[in-house]
Amino acid sequence: MSPIGDAKFVTNEIIANILLHGIIESKQKTIIIEGFPRTLDQAFYFETQIAPIKHILHFTASEET
Repeated sequence: MSPIGDAKFVTNEIIANILLHGIIESKQKTIIIEGFPRTLDQAFYFETQIAPIKHILHFTASEET
C-alpha cells in the first residue's frame, strides 16, 4: 500500500508532485493553492523544486464566524 492509501503522512516530494501535476494541467498563469504550504519545509521544497511562492494569504477568524 501507499502512504496515501494507508492514511499516513506523505512526503513533501509527493505533495509537491501532486501540486505540480495540477499546475501543469490547469494551464493557468496564476493559481491559488488553499491550505499549502503548512510548514516551512513544504514552502522551501516547493520553492526549490517547483516555483517561487509570490504571495501567501493568511486569514484568522474567530470560532463565531
